[in-house]
Amino acid sequence: MNEKTSIDLVNSIATDKLSSVARDLSEVALDAALKEGVFRDIPVFNTIVALYQAGVEIRQHLFIKKVINFLQQLSNTPFEKRQKFVEEIEQDPRKKREFGETLVLLIDRADSLQKPSILGRLLKHHILDNISYEDVTRLSFIVDRVYISDLNYLLEFKPGIQNNPNIAASLQSAGLLSFAGMDGGTLNELFSGGVVYELNEYGKMLLRYGLDSAA
Repeated sequence: MNEKTSIDLVNSIATDKLSSVARDLSEVALDAALKEGVFRDIPVFNTIVALYQAGVEIRQHLFIKKVINFLQQLSNTPFEKRQKFVEEIEQDPRKKREFGETLVLLIDRADSLQKPSILGRLLKHHILDNISYEDVTRLSFIVDRVYISDLNYLLEFKPGIQNNPNIAASLQSAGLLSFAGMDGGTLNELFSGGVVYELNEYGKMLLRYGLDSAA
């Protein structure tokens, strides 16, 4: 992956035709989209396709699907807000480059096609001023290192003793749950006691702004 891919990915966020292209991509198979030029209005795809045609191995199809999932989450965000976000980050070229490189890195190494969608939703809510840049960055790296099934566990999470304490321990280690004490249980009920967990602020933000339950 080269630096141009990173910069083009950031620029793609402010593309005025992102909404229409996102709709097209939901209806056209990837191979057909490549042949028909559906991507031509989104800078990052032009770069990816050019690299692939030049023989650079970037796991093209899988990476493009990940980028599509990421950008589709931003497609219903007002163009003016996306444009303002990119214009603000362009004031610091180094920050823009590092931001783009981080996005490409996280999207490329995502171990699930669902994870780029989560990253897209988090960025969407930052653009809408619902979550800070620092929190988006922290949550993005948490998402990167947590198994996707464990993240989805949060969708059904209820405070207290957990049916799957191993997943809860993993989420606590990642920074999404907090230890809330011990419950000794009931004397006559086997396994009724255990560690009590609750969502911390990052767990709440991820559930509200990043997972499938997020708008």
